[in-house]
Amino acid sequence: IETCYTRNRTPITDATAIRGLRHLRTGMPEMFDDPAAMERAVAGIVLVQYGIKRPGVQTLGPIHAFGHTLRNPLQQGIAHAVAAPHVVRAVLEADDSGLDTLAEGLDVAPDAASVVASIRTLRDELGLPSRLRDVDGPDREEFGEIAEATRNDSTLEGGPVGYDPTVEEIEETLERMW
Repeated sequence: IETCYTRNRTPITDATAIRGLRHLRTGMPEMFDDPAAMERAVAGIVLVQYGIKRPGVQTLGPIHAFGHTLRNPLQQGIAHAVAAPHVVRAVLEADDSGLDTLAEGLDVAPDAASVVASIRTLRDELGLPSRLRDVDGPDREEFGEIAEATRNDSTLEGGPVGYDPTVEEIEETLERMW
């Protein structure tokens, strides 16, 4: 997801991210029951990993910044599951330069609502949690501290150029996650 809107994207990372998202979207929900779906999911994982880290540059971004700061005590994958739709919404509200790439990879209309809905649907199909209040995670009273840490996480800089949230805006995103 992040590779589709990072400031460090290239035509090659766009292509592998789009193809990888397509495989993940169609493979992950049924991967434990269908060998062909498992093959698509594995291919998707390999494709989306391509280009994440290149010499001197990476395509990790805001979802990882939130995941890093929410992961104690949450497992980072759970943090990403809760955070992804909200963070993508915030990113696209600030800078929609990756919207077409995300929409193509998720096979949805090129609008933010469709992209975010697709991310939520996949998360829900996988049975992953959708709210911070439903997991053994941080209390709301910790949001100020978490927002400050998220703002200072180096992967936040991997977002698109127009996404430069303040601590207050990060807290608003955390509130939506609650």
